[in-house]
Amino acid sequence: MIDNLFHKYYDYIQEKENNYIDFTKRGGHILKCVLISLILVSIVANDFYNGKVSNWLILIGMILGIAVRMQEQGAYGMLVFVGGFVGTACCLFLFFLLKMFGAGDIKVLAVLGGWYGISFSITCFVYSIFIGGAVALLSMIRSKTVKIRVQSLYQYVTDCVAVGKVQAYPMEKAKESGGTIHFTLEILIGFLLTFHHGTMF
Repeated sequence: MIDNLFHKYYDYIQEKENNYIDFTKRGGHILKCVLISLILVSIVANDFYNGKVSNWLILIGMILGIAVRMQEQGAYGMLVFVGGFVGTACCLFLFFLLKMFGAGDIKVLAVLGGWYGISFSITCFVYSIFIGGAVALLSMIRSKTVKIRVQSLYQYVTDCVAVGKVQAYPMEKAKESGGTIHFTLEILIGFLLTFHHGTMF
């Protein structure tokens, strides 16, 4: 009888401790999401206002990311962050060389890679590509430049085939015809979608 009561009390205490640990972890994930979301919103606002990604905001994102990783995993967390940052940058570097995306966009995604890992940032990138494509298409339809952009894309592919290698995409022509967007906004939306559909909790 006493043993049964003791075991029930022990199980009750153990359940409370487990619930507290789960609640703490969940709260940490939410706080982490809020912090990186604030950084991304600041980057988007600066991009729209100044037309570029602020390196200071990238630095803040890196410092906070390292701090969060170290809080989660100790000193090893710094290496995890650096691995995610560098790994993401390497995976997306080709897009920068081809001038399809700016260095600022790659750095933002690299910061996300440091915070959440390479697979998370690449998934975010894929979401952002689809969202950006839809936004660009709507923008071209509104400005009636769809024909011009299709012709430009066809010319780009033809030139690549003619020389036998992939060349840098003509971004200046794209800007002139309204075919470019502030991709940081799409990254923010892609992040929220990735976080929502991920296994953060």
